[in-house]
Amino acid sequence: MGEAQVVGEDWQNKFVPQLLGGLNLNANTESMQDNQFLQLNGFVYYKGDLVKDTGYADFADVPSGVPGTFINIHQHITASGAASTFGISNLSLYVLANSGANWHGVLLDGGGNTTTDANVSGTDTVIPVAATTNFIAGDRIALRLDDGSDHISTIASVSSGISITIDDAVPGSGVVATSGNSCIEIVKLSGTDDKHVFAVTVPWNDELVFTNGIEVPHYYDPISATVKLVQNLPSSGDTICESITLFDSSLFLIKTAEGGSNFNQRIRWSDKADYTNWTTGVAGFIDLLDSSDDVRQARKLGPHLIVYRSRSIVRGTITNNALKRFQWDTMVTAQGIISSSAYADIGDKHLVVGENKIYIYKGGFDIQEVGEGIEALLFGIEAEMAEDQGHRIFSVYIKDSNDVLIFFQTGSGSFPDKCLRWHGDLNGVWTTREFNDPMQGFGESVDSTAFTWDDLVGSWEVQTWKWNSSAIVGTSRTILLCASDGQVEEYDFITADDDGVAKTFTLETPDFSHPNGNLRHDYLEIKGSGGLVTVSYSVDEGVTFNILEVVTIGTTPKKVRLEKQFVGRTIRYKIEGSSAFSLSWFNIRVSLETEY
Repeated sequence: MGEAQVVGEDWQNKFVPQLLGGLNLNANTESMQDNQFLQLNGFVYYKGDLVKDTGYADFADVPSGVPGTFINIHQHITASGAASTFGISNLSLYVLANSGANWHGVLLDGGGNTTTDANVSGTDTVIPVAATTNFIAGDRIALRLDDGSDHISTIASVSSGISITIDDAVPGSGVVATSGNSCIEIVKLSGTDDKHVFAVTVPWNDELVFTNGIEVPHYYDPISATVKLVQNLPSSGDTICESITLFDSSLFLIKTAEGGSNFNQRIRWSDKADYTNWTTGVAGFIDLLDSSDDVRQARKLGPHLIVYRSRSIVRGTITNNALKRFQWDTMVTAQGIISSSAYADIGDKHLVVGENKIYIYKGGFDIQEVGEGIEALLFGIEAEMAEDQGHRIFSVYIKDSNDVLIFFQTGSGSFPDKCLRWHGDLNGVWTTREFNDPMQGFGESVDSTAFTWDDLVGSWEVQTWKWNSSAIVGTSRTILLCASDGQVEEYDFITADDDGVAKTFTLETPDFSHPNGNLRHDYLEIKGSGGLVTVSYSVDEGVTFNILEVVTIGTTPKKVRLEKQFVGRTIRYKIEGSSAFSLSWFNIRVSLETEY
């Protein structure tokens, strides 16, 4: 039980003043540090206290019809500083509009672009339009509704010059789209849940390039406000890639398939400041064939491009040599990356989930393991992560708090439904979090300016964002999470619950014991604040728990004493609840009982 303070003749106090040890699943439950925990779910650290994590709420109205499931949210900031937010689903590309109220489809280059020439009512599938040029059966369209939202559907048939018939009926009743509303063709994607989506803003022309690992990379042209295919790719344009990145003023394609052939060890780069040129200038490629490891990701770290393979790490360095643009050196052979999105750029280093470790990489010949205490959740025979779903792991960096969220899919889930949280400012301690909705992607939204009443669409009664949301504050930053049901959620560090659902938290201490006998329990003291919590204890190493007390501390932090005498060889505590709660420290009072 550690060093105790003698109180009177028999009783001893064990005071745990700082609860900064985090989660530890890799030690004997009696030899753990007193401030470590066997469960620490739904908590974050704030000013040294354990505090119930905040929740999230719906962010913007997802289009009706069949918009697809959002997988990536990209904050697109131009050279002039103008910011806009794009959402990439498995089926199309959308832009955030109406001061953050709606996602709108983006016009496909050369696609149909018309307006309705009569009113459209709810349940209609026939859309009267002014023109049908460039619309054909099988195209995907976005119809603008009167409430500012889009309705997304696939064209079933076209009556030339008259109307478009769609697969999915327009929602609502009565007139929902008046004559003159836009009807455009949008890009038709075929992404899957098993592939991550990546996007980059190209600084030399303000274009947005994205790939879903299934189709040829696309880009958004801000001048024409349309979506286009990346031009002049190898194999007459038939080139697909797992991921993309920017390095040394070139666009890099990572792990390519060219002309129907897979090049799992290939990295290809464009000419400088011209990603329409893949054959001349300083364009080129490298097949990293020193091992059979497949390339999964490449990201900039300092002056280098770090290539993460399945079981190794390669470092790319600019040579400034006319005959050889980059030098490629294998730096680490013991560890790689488990999925293309299992990394977080945390400034001067990367936090990476490998095949059997979580580690920090700084660009040298070694790695720093940081997940010893929690890796049992992901790897091994008792792991919670589904054994064949490591490729779905994705990581989210929360810059303001220097935390990293690692989402993974459990054996009972269909999408990533649990996450680990690494607290970078607290020597990398860990907690866990289970969101009410499974998530499959993320992004960030930044409003470059605050908006006013004049920017809103419709009356104040129909606004869907919260009045205290960071969405209404200029230059605010929030994390956006892509739920598996298609809704984008705003994890804004304000909302109390998960989209209206109160999530429970659980804290479970180590087993306190004494090598010379049993412990007689007198009381447990906790210092904290918050609503109703259930405090339980176990004397059989967590096999069963008995309620010690159900207590409400209140909004003002204070010490609460929970008294009950019982005897056990070990004593373990559990605190559970769903209300707001914080914990600063705890103290237990016990005495030693022996057979002699």
